[in-house]
Amino acid sequence: MAQTYRRFSTEVKLGLIEAYLAGRGSIKRLATEAGSNHSLLHYWLRTYERGELSVELQHEEDLRESEWKVAALTVAGASHGPGARRTGEGLDAVTARGCPPRAC
Repeated sequence: MAQTYRRFSTEVKLGLIEAYLAGRGSIKRLATEAGSNHSLLHYWLRTYERGELSVELQHEEDLRESEWKVAALTVAGASHGPGARRTGEGLDAVTARGCPPRAC
């Protein structure tokens, strides 16, 4: 069976970081209460300290991801013009060309 991973929103990550920096708990306790691992919270904290974790950056990443998805769907639709056989190769072709991570 495939393992599933829980994804945390930027708001949740920033909330945990804020709680830690405000002294409301240890990294281990906050991470455990959130259902995460303390090493992941350490990673988020380092990312935040480098200025690479913010709501604004997440919105920009979400926008880029959406644009890639629209482009992939546009290419997939274009490959299925009138009379074309629908095989799904349009989306596969975009994926093979290298969409950014998590975009396709």
